[in-house]
Amino acid sequence: MSNIINNNLKKKKKRLVNRFKKNSFYFNKTKDSELISLKIFQPFNSKNIKIKLKINSNSFVNNHYKNFTFLNREYIIYPNKEYKTYILNRDLIFDNGNLIFINLNEDLPNIEYKIDIESNKEVYFNIYSKMDKVNSFDTISE
Repeated sequence: MSNIINNNLKKKKKRLVNRFKKNSFYFNKTKDSELISLKIFQPFNSKNIKIKLKINSNSFVNNHYKNFTFLNREYIIYPNKEYKTYILNRDLIFDNGNLIFINLNEDLPNIEYKIDIESNKEVYFNIYSKMDKVNSFDTISE
């Protein structure tokens, strides 16, 4: 994930991002608690976006645990207009991006999870996690 940053112009150029309106990725959970960070980029002049996230799991660890994983989440994200971001081969100008966090806690067993992500508008995202744990992406066309 390579960036070119020019502080005088307050802009960034992103080279590797994933575009989605609907997308899925697979994450291999190997520890009791894992944290996945997604940085979401939306068009600079948009008002906000709504993102739905679903962790596909049919099993839980039957134990007493201190943390609980929310399998279905919804985010409302407002543009971060600190910097303009230019995505390679796109004419639109995007915002500086906002981080959202996905916790896979000790209540879930250590297996591979499919994580579905859906937005009401086309946006881009980067995953900030150990990339060896992200196995593949499924772009779902509409």
